[in-house]
Amino acid sequence: MASEAEAMRAVTARQKLVAKSLEALSREAAAAKERKDLERMIEGLAGRAAGPGGD
Repeated sequence: MASEAEAMRAVTARQKLVAKSLEALSREAAAAKERKDLERMIEGLAGRAAGPGGD
């Protein structure tokens, strides 16, 4: 019975680690998307600041 409880605790611990890893990956993906959006916005502003025909 004790080994079953230990096994369940181990499974629960692994599930928590997997959940934390997935959360971290999700945050990283969101941050990468935000960086890309900001880069595009900056490029657009720089293009407009350069004036007509300027890049």
